[in-house]
Amino acid sequence: MTIIDTTTASFSNDPAPSALVVFGYVDSFVRFALALVAAVQIAGAGAVPTPWNWVPAWVVGAASTSWLFSAIVSVGATERCNIFTAFLPSMDGLVRVGGTVLLGVLAIVLADRACRPTAALIRAGSWPEH
Repeated sequence: MTIIDTTTASFSNDPAPSALVVFGYVDSFVRFALALVAAVQIAGAGAVPTPWNWVPAWVVGAASTSWLFSAIVSVGATERCNIFTAFLPSMDGLVRVGGTVLLGVLAIVLADRACRPTAALIRAGSWPEH
């Protein structure tokens, strides 16, 4: 099987070739493993305050759960489950986009909080006024 055959088969109504299915699962596993390693490194680095250092791991867990749930449901889906099976990909997308937005907003808030003077510095007069 050549690359042209694989590409042509992926755009037709034929079932996906086994190489593309395997690639899809390997791609998902590699992304999950890299995200998990990054989340554990962020949690253990100590650069982020204590309750917030596990938020990346929560986002990885939520995204993995939504992907796994939609994969399990899509295997046993029938024709009468169309509304539910159409709802799952949108929920998966919402979890992924929401997690990314949450991490971005959290990074901005924590960076802003780190740059603000504490009350002790202001009272002591050691914080320069602008």
